[in-house]
Amino acid sequence: MDHFFPIAWAVVDKETKNSWDWFIGHLKQQLNLGNGSNLTLMSDMQKGLLPAASEQLPMSEHRWCARHVLANWSTKFRGKEIQKHFWSCAWSTFEEEFKDNLKKMGSINKKAVEHLLKYPPQHWCRAFFSTRYKDHMVDNNMTESFNSWILLQRSRPILRMLEELRVKVMKRLMTYEKMIDSWTTEYSPKSLDVYHANNDISRFCRIEFNGEKGYEVTEGVDRHCVVLDEKICTCREWQLSGIPCPHAVCALYHAKIDPITVIDKFYHKSMYQSTYKDKLQPVRGRRFWRCDDFEPIEPPKIQRMPGRPRKKRTREPNEGRQSGSCGSRISRKGQMQRCRNCGGCGHKRMKCQGKSIFEQSAELFDANSEAITKTSNATQPSVNKGKSVSSGSNDQPVWIKPRQRLREVGYGYLHDDNDGSVIYNPGNVGETVIIEGNVEPFEEAQDVISHNPDPVVTFAIPSEREARQNRLKPLFDSACGTRHIHFSQNEHEVAMPTDLPFEPPKLQCKGKKATTTRQIEAERDNVIRKTRKKFIHKLVQLVGWL
Repeated sequence: MDHFFPIAWAVVDKETKNSWDWFIGHLKQQLNLGNGSNLTLMSDMQKGLLPAASEQLPMSEHRWCARHVLANWSTKFRGKEIQKHFWSCAWSTFEEEFKDNLKKMGSINKKAVEHLLKYPPQHWCRAFFSTRYKDHMVDNNMTESFNSWILLQRSRPILRMLEELRVKVMKRLMTYEKMIDSWTTEYSPKSLDVYHANNDISRFCRIEFNGEKGYEVTEGVDRHCVVLDEKICTCREWQLSGIPCPHAVCALYHAKIDPITVIDKFYHKSMYQSTYKDKLQPVRGRRFWRCDDFEPIEPPKIQRMPGRPRKKRTREPNEGRQSGSCGSRISRKGQMQRCRNCGGCGHKRMKCQGKSIFEQSAELFDANSEAITKTSNATQPSVNKGKSVSSGSNDQPVWIKPRQRLREVGYGYLHDDNDGSVIYNPGNVGETVIIEGNVEPFEEAQDVISHNPDPVVTFAIPSEREARQNRLKPLFDSACGTRHIHFSQNEHEVAMPTDLPFEPPKLQCKGKKATTTRQIEAERDNVIRKTRKKFIHKLVQLVGWL
């Protein structure tokens, strides 16, 4: 349901490995987490968190937020199209799909793929996630939601801040319990949205049954195997999310089973009610608090950073920013600015020395009118001067060209209504077409001047469901199933990528091969091990001689 459920929070002096060790240690003790074998962590790779989590919870699965990986990686490699390929890689649910998306990105920029693989894919790509837990999230947006949720309380003194947080969480639990009671379905609305999207995609699949328990489902060029008894599919989407994938939905309909009945129990209404069943109990005022006769804890030393303290987190250039009542806006950094006066690029209205849009449109209108008048006088002497000649059934003047009309009719296909031609843009997911062409002179002058025979294509924020649905529209060829997808791992554990088409660049220092910290530690452990063996061997010889 895209909710965040606060469990524990603390106030520390710095975000270091020691503070993370202290916090995770208390969390491990209170919740009986053991070695973390039944736990999945997701973080934004904060300082000290990775080593602390690996020491305190060595058996846990640690995922990295794909959005933060993109923010770090895209500092060197910018562009909307390459970012769309990144999200396609992160959303890949099986290894063959991940390799295909890497090749598409490599055809644009090979170095970008090599530097992307510096971040191990098993931490941010679905194709290598564990299927023990029914959650296929690749970003950590709920932590950022919590930070914005407590924005006002973060500026309070410590005791007041903690008290306001406790009351805020207590109200939240009560509010969401009432909201869940108002559900009209047995499963959460978000899970049903995913199910209905998969149900729509299943219409483009073709199924074959072996007569026992296996189904072979064809989607495009891929053939997936579905086993209903074990609730598995080779695309791994069913195991990752707990919601039947399009291939499983197709197989369930063939077996005359309602797919809604096999949605995982964690999405059921009763599970959400049990989650919000336990409440935070009210606490008496500060006058009634029990105070121990111990020496009070001294606050840590204040270390002020240069500049005014920031309340909001630092946002990336491609993130939305709050701008008063206008909502969120995107930074214009790296974009080409257009002059409002003349419509040109590279300067602003204050320093513009050209003619305004209205003056240019008036000159264009006068020039076209004069040309049409001369033409009409030469061909039709009976026509009065100053009147334009109409042509066609819509009574449009000859000098006005028809507006260029393009519409998207398929995944990457643009249809021109003027001549019936189809333009194909491979690999463009969720594209938005901005139409620019010659229009009537009495419309907005900006449209008159910005005539361009080539359509301008801008890439919107990618949507996983829309991209997959558009890819399977009937405009494409019928399903052929030329590639059979195999399992590359067991059912539950995290997989390691194998035979990737690209490799990360090797570390270098001053033109020579560099040594990583892990290699130095491994070499040090090896030397210590050999030294111990020699010492024990000499000690045994000495004891035998005595």
